[in-house]
Amino acid sequence: MKMAATADDILKKLTGFEQWRDGQEPAFSAILAGQSGLCIFPTGSGKSLLYQLRALQLQQEKLGELVVVISPLIALIQDQKKKAQEMGIDALEFHSALPSEDKQKRLRDLSAGKGSLCFATPERFLKPEFREAIGSRTVRNFFVDEAHCVSQWGHDFRPEYLKVGEIRQFLGNPPAVALTATATLEARADIQKVLNLGEQDFLINTGIERPNLSLSVLDVYGFDTKITELKKIIASPVDSPLIIYFTLIDTLKKVFESLPPNENFLVYHGLLPGHQKQKVFKQFLRLEKPVVFATPAFGLGVDRADIRKVVHFEMPGSVEAYFQEVGRAGRDGQAAAATLFFDEEDVLIQKDFIDWSFPEFSFVQNVFTEIERNPAAVLSQGIGYLQEKLVGRSRNTAKVESAVRLLKAWGCYTETDAIEIVRKPELSDEKSEKSAERRKNMQIKLLTFLQFLKHNKTCRFQFIRNYFSEDQGEPCGRCDNCLSQHS
Repeated sequence: MKMAATADDILKKLTGFEQWRDGQEPAFSAILAGQSGLCIFPTGSGKSLLYQLRALQLQQEKLGELVVVISPLIALIQDQKKKAQEMGIDALEFHSALPSEDKQKRLRDLSAGKGSLCFATPERFLKPEFREAIGSRTVRNFFVDEAHCVSQWGHDFRPEYLKVGEIRQFLGNPPAVALTATATLEARADIQKVLNLGEQDFLINTGIERPNLSLSVLDVYGFDTKITELKKIIASPVDSPLIIYFTLIDTLKKVFESLPPNENFLVYHGLLPGHQKQKVFKQFLRLEKPVVFATPAFGLGVDRADIRKVVHFEMPGSVEAYFQEVGRAGRDGQAAAATLFFDEEDVLIQKDFIDWSFPEFSFVQNVFTEIERNPAAVLSQGIGYLQEKLVGRSRNTAKVESAVRLLKAWGCYTETDAIEIVRKPELSDEKSEKSAERRKNMQIKLLTFLQFLKHNKTCRFQFIRNYFSEDQGEPCGRCDNCLSQHS
């Protein structure tokens, strides 16, 4: 009797690799056994190999079975598909940025049994023609990438992700695997609930440790001091990509305009039109030593392994938002550093963000009215159009983004290749919101992050491990607090 191939056998045969990274082998063995579960691996630790290898295996078996991967961003899907194709995987992608003729061809290919790996945004499942095409296929495995987007209590919540459980059911309830780099206990519970994962399903958590990454917090006072420190970093030999994160678009623009022009300098924020964002992503990947001035919108989908430095010009609002962003550095395993400029005044900005995250119902109604009146403009220009129409070019987009998120979560409209109005928002929608609970949760997260910034004796990685409910372990020996204790 022929023995079934082991995970090691499949890895060596299909990729030529001799060794797994931490957590990959038990996760893939569970997938081979038809199990569902949740994988929490650090950024850059090879989560994507799990679905790539599974798709390669099914492709070799020539049974026409499919691996489906849900991803939140078009840029992320495009990068994932490119890497899959480089491995020889017949991969398909479906999202709103595809030209109409390409969508139709891919739908025909999908219906005809072509492709072993299919990437899609969750919104794509709202389209009847896509549901018909993918519904004709046998889906062997279902993966949800960046699964923390499910959690309403997380830093990157996306209402569309609340539908991933329904999508799984529509696909015939195949084994499901959620993938993420950052998940608190709350977020894990949300992921497991939405995907209907139970105690019988696996949980593989290799920890958030990044042994090649050093963290430091620099106490500063005032904008001019920040600029002086930033110039020191930029003036030093920049031998690899650098990302500088800002909370406010106005601050980003002010800093960018205060520096001498440089062909390697790129700007990315939420008010840029879609085509401009795509252009910046491509430039970032093409330039040898780009320096990106970005808001957190330059987050998911940033997949370049040789980023050596991440700078926070302004503080994020939570530990998980911060750690997700510093995780862009050092994905190649080489030494990397993250520096945060901490000015007490920045706390007020984050408090404002919490307020903007809960817009009054009348404002949400105004946003809906503008979407209803000009759906084509909203579709093509995005948040930037709504921002200018409703609040002008003010210093952030948080209030408009929060209103849009609420309207989608309430089911007032859907957005795929076009905007489809479903119904008007009602006061009962607002009353159903857990606003007080969510506000308190955000305030606690901000307070916890302030503790992280202000503590100058506690190892920064020990603090972060504890936040994600992991064993504190030994001091990292490389963060600013650890180094100051030994100086």
